Amino acid sequence: MLKEDILYELEARRGTPVSGQELADHFHVSRNAVWKVINSLKEEGYQISSARNRGYLLENSSDILSKEGILAELKGDCPQLEIRILEEVDSTNNEAKRMLASGFGGNALIAAKTQTMGRGRKGKSFYSPEGGGLYFSLILQEDEMTDQLSLLTIVTACAVLRALERKTGVSLQLKWVNDLFIGNKKAGGILSEAITDLESGKTEALVIGIGINLTTEAFPPELEQIATAVDTEVPRNALIAELVKELLSAPWQEPERELPFYREHSMVLGKTVLYQEERVLAETVDETGALLIRYENGEEKTIRGGSILLSEEF
Repeated sequence: MLKEDILYELEARRGTPVSGQELADHFHVSRNAVWKVINSLKEEGYQISSARNRGYLLENSSDILSKEGILAELKGDCPQLEIRILEEVDSTNNEAKRMLASGFGGNALIAAKTQTMGRGRKGKSFYSPEGGGLYFSLILQEDEMTDQLSLLTIVTACAVLRALERKTGVSLQLKWVNDLFIGNKKAGGILSEAITDLESGKTEALVIGIGINLTTEAFPPELEQIATAVDTEVPRNALIAELVKELLSAPWQEPERELPFYREHSMVLGKTVLYQEERVLAETVDETGALLIRYENGEEKTIRGGSILLSEEF
């Protein structure tokens, strides 16, 4: 459609003017048709400036999540990736699993501007206000993917941290196993869900849900003291494209390669944490992605699930 085509061109040339005549010639339409599309995009909230002899320019500050914007940022990478942008959804992970249940094959990105039932681990919710963050899921169908979900989550966490730091310059840390922190406050989380074959028990697909607080200023009372935002001016399309490229190139078939990086960026190793109402020492993350803890009496235990609290949280 003409509207999507022109939006892609504007996104690809973000910050640089393109003349209406050039767009008209490129898409074999009239300048009036181009003008109508531009006005329609402006009505949707796109910040497009125009001036005689300069053309149309999508401002760098324009920040609307779109398939065309993501494709423009990917610059031809990930050509087989299905991209779906939703205005609102219960949960992008739920939508991803619905796609798989309906027979979808391949890799896909499902992003939403807001979630009504954003999900975290252990049934917890993830606050997902419109315009406040990035909420998306990636369907990955890789060959020979490990069945150890903790390792897959670790690979995801490392990829997300790398991409965010590279694109925003913000320093983040990882709280075992799936939370992104800035200082002592949570800025994002990851929910990885393996889709397995009932007969073989092997992982057929991985659904990776990622929620990141980008510009959220007001959190609900229960989150005010424990949540924060990345606070970046990098457009959402650019961020999500960077994250997708990093995730698609991650070592899913050799997840143990990420363990040194994960340990290096862990904010819990070597510290006292609270696990099941007891103070324990978080010693290391083992080769399976499990957390090795030591009780005050010297007893050691390996945990593969559950939650831990940092000293600042208890």
